[in-house]
Amino acid sequence: MFERSFSHLDPGIYLNGLPSVDSCSWKAPWSEVTRQQERYLRSRYSLFCGICKIQRVLRLDLKHHNRPDTCYVAHSPNPKEMTCRDRFSICRFKRQSRSCAFNKRTPYDICEKWLSHK
Repeated sequence: MFERSFSHLDPGIYLNGLPSVDSCSWKAPWSEVTRQQERYLRSRYSLFCGICKIQRVLRLDLKHHNRPDTCYVAHSPNPKEMTCRDRFSICRFKRQSRSCAFNKRTPYDICEKWLSHK
């Protein structure tokens, strides 16, 4: 019989093949959140999480589509491409550029390759 035992579970995403967790992807029952974690979330979450919007456009035009709080997605005639975008790409705030951008993950690339061969 196989027994599973673990002390904790860290949800998050994989970046460059390594697991990555940040306060935007962290989840826990509220009853288990410590006061220190609560203070951190109250002060940091509003700075870096939940500020990016996604807007679908007919064509990407950097001259007009340049809001730092928005990730722009061009409509595609290929429904398979849209499926991959919707399921596997993440629009998140990038501290270095102080703007929102898509963070394509490995599953996004795999999805595109897999669907392009069907």
